[in-house]
Amino acid sequence: MNMYVEALGYLGAVCLLVCNVPQILKIYRRKSVGDISLLMIVMLHLGAISMCLYVVLTTQALPLIITYSITSIISLAMLMLYFKYR
Repeated sequence: MNMYVEALGYLGAVCLLVCNVPQILKIYRRKSVGDISLLMIVMLHLGAISMCLYVVLTTQALPLIITYSITSIISLAMLMLYFKYR
C-alpha cells in the first residue's frame, strides 16, 4: 500500500483515539456532566464496538482493531463518568 495512504490511516486513528480525551478530562475536573449528551456517549460506544467486531470478522486489520478497541474503552470511561457525576 502507498506510504501516504498508510500515514493518512494512522493519522485518522490517532485523531479518533484522542478526540474524546479532552472531554473526559473536563468531566473529571469539573465533576459535572450537565452539558454532555448521554445518547452521544452511548452511540459512540456502540459504534466503536460494532466497528471493532466488523473489522475482526472481515479484514482483521490490526491498526483498526486497536483503534476501535481503545475508542470503546475511552467511551466506556466517559459513560462511567457520566453516571458517576450526573
